[in-house]
Amino acid sequence: MKCLREKRNIVLMTVLPFVLMMSACDNGADKTDENESDVTESEVGSPQYVIPETLELAMPEEAEDVVLDTSNWVVDPPFYAAGQEPFWRLELNNGWFVFQRLGLPEIEAKISAPEKSDGADSFVLEAMTISIRAGECVNAQANEPVRGSITVFHDDVSYHGCVYKGETQAEAPSESVDEAANSNWTKEIGIYAIESDACFRALDEISDGASRKAMVTAMQSRDEGLTAFVLQTAKNNQYLCIAREAGGVESMDALSDVKREDWMNVSGRFMRVESGPPPRACLDAEAVMVDNQLTGYLLPRNCRP
Repeated sequence: MKCLREKRNIVLMTVLPFVLMMSACDNGADKTDENESDVTESEVGSPQYVIPETLELAMPEEAEDVVLDTSNWVVDPPFYAAGQEPFWRLELNNGWFVFQRLGLPEIEAKISAPEKSDGADSFVLEAMTISIRAGECVNAQANEPVRGSITVFHDDVSYHGCVYKGETQAEAPSESVDEAANSNWTKEIGIYAIESDACFRALDEISDGASRKAMVTAMQSRDEGLTAFVLQTAKNNQYLCIAREAGGVESMDALSDVKREDWMNVSGRFMRVESGPPPRACLDAEAVMVDNQLTGYLLPRNCRP
């Protein structure tokens, strides 16, 4: 028995260090795995801060004034142009032509060197063609310094008008077409039938039958019961008529003899008709009714009665 106990002790003494060593290795491995797991979770879960790059933004450059070579133009800037039927206006703005019409978007075209054609400057541009000729101009506005005549061709339509002395860009800009115009008169013209009839009769006294196919193209209510009308005949002659309330004419003058004011440039054409349809060429005209009675028609721009 004593020998057996001694052998068992020898075995235990031999095996025990090996077992303890293996146990220590296992514990170390577990701790290492735990540490690695902690590091991995820390690395994955922690937000990573990235220093943003510094961007240098370039400041927009200010638009420089465009200098045009106008030394050989037939009309030296500054100038503007305007015409009637319908009212339109053309201006120069920092190297661009700006074409304005009532109720329609502005059209801009970059100015290029003009071509010379029979003594006129012809600007062949992407959006329009403009022909300017120096000298006199028919139907020019009264008391306006005339520089020449002009034709603007756009969208298969020719707009004829006159060229006037304009302002430099440093001076106060002129009003746009929409600001200068006030079309409220077309909503009120029906209640002024008595006054407009008096003006049409006065028109016949100037020229027999002149009121036939004549139209009111602008109207303005004034103080002391007076109403001003711009009348246009079939021959495109225009007159300024001042009518008294409930009939009678205060004055009748050719429009070329008076200073043209902004209210006269309003787009609209009223033809006085008491019964029957509108002219055959203007079947889509708008009837003007007062107390269910026809007083006339507002003619569309593209019809020629």
